[in-house]
Amino acid sequence: MILVVALFVSAKASALTLYDGSAGTSPQSQGWLAYYSLPGTGVQTVAAGKTTYDSTASATESGGFSNDTLAGTPVNASFPTLNRTTGYTVSVNLKELSESHLNNNRAGLSLIVLSSDSQGVELAFWPNEIWAQAVGFTHTAETATFNTTAANTTYDVSVLGSNYTLSANGNPILSGPLRSYGTPAVPYGLTSYIFVGDDTTSAAGSFEMSRLAVTVPEPASAAAVALLSLVGLRRRRA
Repeated sequence: MILVVALFVSAKASALTLYDGSAGTSPQSQGWLAYYSLPGTGVQTVAAGKTTYDSTASATESGGFSNDTLAGTPVNASFPTLNRTTGYTVSVNLKELSESHLNNNRAGLSLIVLSSDSQGVELAFWPNEIWAQAVGFTHTAETATFNTTAANTTYDVSVLGSNYTLSANGNPILSGPLRSYGTPAVPYGLTSYIFVGDDTTSAAGSFEMSRLAVTVPEPASAAAVALLSLVGLRRRRA
């Protein structure tokens, strides 16, 4: 047990900033993200150390920011592999400004995180609630009561093994199993994928984002975590 704790304490992680609002430029101009607006009524505004995206002109509008071209190719070839066995964390600083939906299974702001095998989670943001999309895209999975409009908040989605944990300003508020959503293949069949924005034609919203980053273990640490996972699995089978 002491060895296990020591290995985790000494593990090193590498943080990669995908968007830094203090640079005063748009997310897509910083080399890691693409911007989407379909059919094109969404509005992106860069000011005061953040980027605001607004899809409220039409419920049929969808758009936001992703690390992928939606063809299975990262915007930047140096984007790290999001390996759920060794673990990773996606962090985003954002504030939801408004949100409306045409049915209770949709949200005007979502955060999608998919691992290298496409297993992951889609988190939906309402003004007073954050919830995970179940397989089949229904509002029947994990839910947390949380005010998403009160202030800029640092949300961390930590993935390890078959589970995720969502923290808000360092406090865990939601956790559950990873899922294989499957269809549509884009984006849910993509790998090592991150999206933040409005991904549905049945809701609308606006939000401001000041930072997006991903943290993955450095190679030596990843090997240690994988070894510990294997040891744990063997112990459970014994």
